[in-house]
Amino acid sequence: MNSPPKKAPGASEQTGRELIAARAYHAVAVLQARSIWAVWQREAARLFNEYWRTADKRHLAAFVRHVVAMRAHQASAAQ
Repeated sequence: MNSPPKKAPGASEQTGRELIAARAYHAVAVLQARSIWAVWQREAARLFNEYWRTADKRHLAAFVRHVVAMRAHQASAAQ
């Protein structure tokens, strides 16, 4: 008697290795997003400090524009 042929995993079936890989990629994406967010926060602080130092309204406008863009990106990422 022959054993039934082994079938390869289909589109709906995943092996354990593929599931682990998907989790690892998700974790890397979260870590990258956190580091990018930290860079954006540093840039916002730098722009505000520049405004505080020079009292130039252009730096304040850049700070406001930057923070608005950060919030817009955060809102779109949450959806």
